[in-house]
Amino acid sequence: MISIHVDVDNIWIWEEESGLKVPYSQELMFDQAMPTLLELFERYSIKSTFFIVGKDLRSKFCRNFCVEASQKGHEIANHTTSHPLAVHNLSRREKEYEIRECDELISSTINKKPVGFRAPGYYIDQDMVDVLIKYDYLYDTTVLPGVAVFAMRIFRALNRSFSAEKTFGRNRYLFTSRSVTRLFGEKNKDRFIYEIPISVAPFLRTPIHSTFLYFFGTTYFKTMLSLLDAYSTHIVYLFHAVDALRLPHDEALERNVLPLRQTFERRTELIDLILYSLNELKRPFSTTEQMIAKFDDQLIGRSSV
Repeated sequence: MISIHVDVDNIWIWEEESGLKVPYSQELMFDQAMPTLLELFERYSIKSTFFIVGKDLRSKFCRNFCVEASQKGHEIANHTTSHPLAVHNLSRREKEYEIRECDELISSTINKKPVGFRAPGYYIDQDMVDVLIKYDYLYDTTVLPGVAVFAMRIFRALNRSFSAEKTFGRNRYLFTSRSVTRLFGEKNKDRFIYEIPISVAPFLRTPIHSTFLYFFGTTYFKTMLSLLDAYSTHIVYLFHAVDALRLPHDEALERNVLPLRQTFERRTELIDLILYSLNELKRPFSTTEQMIAKFDDQLIGRSSV
């Protein structure tokens, strides 16, 4: 099974992370980038999972996109209310607000409760697991195993304009499982959510999702995908909304937003190559919620955050 994910991080998030004032409309993400992705997904009959930030649901453009995507069979999932940079520093009450408020905004927009969650910065802890269980979530898909979190920290350190508050996972992710596991409640020990990690290559545990493809190139992607196909029962492939955003050349943005170092035309070519290559694996595509229905619980272990 293959599940395609899209983190719908809007322009204002880049502004917070980089300290830049970006002179482009926040609406572009929903009236240009997201329709581009929907069109590409339709080319391969893909039903994807979009992770939406609640703050954007106060815009009719985001609401309209979510309604359209949901009606076409895509899944709308929770990416917190305000995409906090330092999510690890929030109190339990603040984490609950971030999850609950976004949950309510999605539910009122598409008349369906979200069941999936991804935290900003690839960081999840026991507090968030307990909140997700409380609000009847099925899964989290925050964890990015392997070396990627360290690579992103190095990028942040080299780029002085990038916010030092930004969370990039946890040290333990270097060795955490690539497989689906169950995360249990701290007090409710009989209740759990599935942890569905973002896919990384076997053995090397290197990232394969689109942000890294722009840096390492297509030969790297094809090699890592071959390994992933040979040694993985499922694939979670992650895009970001910016991958399909058309903007003029802007040196300041390109220093901070890695995908924008490629032209729009090149990025859409790469997205199409990724989808074509995934399609050639002859595995079924599904939303993450649908994927869970196919899990064999006998093969799923227990882990902790």
